[in-house]
Amino acid sequence: MTLIFVNQAGDGGGGTQLQFYEAGDAFWKDLRYIPLLLTGIFSFSQLTHAVCSRFKPLAPARFHVTILCSILAIYAYRDIWPLANYGSVPKDQAEGNILWVKIALLVVTGVIIPLFIPHPYVPVDPKNPSPVPNPEQTASWISALTYTYADPIIILANKVAHLRHDQLPPLSDYDFAQYLSESAAKYVDPFAGAKRRHLFFGLLSFFREFEANPFSELL
Repeated sequence: MTLIFVNQAGDGGGGTQLQFYEAGDAFWKDLRYIPLLLTGIFSFSQLTHAVCSRFKPLAPARFHVTILCSILAIYAYRDIWPLANYGSVPKDQAEGNILWVKIALLVVTGVIIPLFIPHPYVPVDPKNPSPVPNPEQTASWISALTYTYADPIIILANKVAHLRHDQLPPLSDYDFAQYLSESAAKYVDPFAGAKRRHLFFGLLSFFREFEANPFSELL
């Protein structure tokens, strides 16, 4: 048995024409239908998250942003990239202004808004979380890139002659001496499993991984 799918499309002259596809034909290879599929996945994930709230705090946001950016990438390939090529036209231009409204909404919801969403605090040691997290650990992407999370302490320092120690931001939990000593032991202490090599190379390996961890938390 052969399945036939019918699609109604514009003929370029203001009218419409019917396109017939057999199962496994170009119907499944046409990128125009992928945003519809991704939108369905996005809606299903929203419903699932509302019913089962056992996800990690940032996991749904990462998934939703990935879905929205994937849809935006398809529209950019089909409708924005042709504008940069001589003689090419957007493939979905038959949608008119609605197409650009959809692209604008995708840019806002998939790119601009996620840049300003604060990150939830995720302690490096779940057994010893920090009572008050450092602003750097909950800063949004745009705040971390522009260091605006440090503005409050800079403004306060500009208003007083001397900052007391209790006015400074709390120390990040990945800067605690106990955490640093336990994390560095496997790189510099042979009795903890470190390689027998010069201390300099052990510290170099430790700080290379240590500096990469805070950045990976932002992603």
